[in-house]
Amino acid sequence: MYLKKLVISQNDLTELWEVPIQLETLIVSHNKLKSVGKSVSRLLNLKVLDMSFNQISDCEGISNLKKLQALNLAHNEISSLEYFNDLPMLKELDLRSNKITTWNPPNALSLLNSLEIVLLANNDIIL
Repeated sequence: MYLKKLVISQNDLTELWEVPIQLETLIVSHNKLKSVGKSVSRLLNLKVLDMSFNQISDCEGISNLKKLQALNLAHNEISSLEYFNDLPMLKELDLRSNKITTWNPPNALSLLNSLEIVLLANNDIIL
């Protein structure tokens, strides 16, 4: 038996320490994180990631999470969709209330064949 879900929301975290590598769900919403971080990019079994309500602007490493199905990064400082185009299992993507200004079809999220829900409200997107 191993830990599958970890919730560490509302703890004023500024960085995420090493978490159990076998996690399938990680919820670290309502903290003060500025990046996804190396510890998250190592979670290759992760299916659900909620990092909403942080200060994240750097999503480097998110593309390592090939099993990810639901990603919530609402209410952060994200300005680009460049890191999300290589998540083949992703079904739900929440990027509400960020700093995204450019929607660049057909390149934006075009490789995400499993994607069913995209939430982009409260961004200043110019079409």
